[in-house]
Amino acid sequence: MKRQISKRNRGVILTSEGLNKLEHAKEKASLEKGNHISYEELKYDIEERIDIKCLSLTTIRKIFKRSQPVDKESLESIFKYFSLELLLCDYIQPQKQQDSVKSLTFA
Repeated sequence: MKRQISKRNRGVILTSEGLNKLEHAKEKASLEKGNHISYEELKYDIEERIDIKCLSLTTIRKIFKRSQPVDKESLESIFKYFSLELLLCDYIQPQKQQDSVKSLTFA
């Protein structure tokens, strides 16, 4: 069976500014706690503190690594955990894969 490429553009990725903001908040929280906060600890703290149960470790990794788009609600949850406001300048909606393929030209 052939896999179809979705034509919809789903998800968002942090901008450099958004990532810096989030990493700074994570560093600050680590200093206050006295040790590094792992993704696992972050997941459980978010679940406990703001009662969000649907944020997976994979999603948290994607957010910090900016490797793949995530839903905006996930970004909002992690920003809320760190008492940050998610602004429009903190994330972007990446270009469709199809658009980037169209931009390739062969001589």
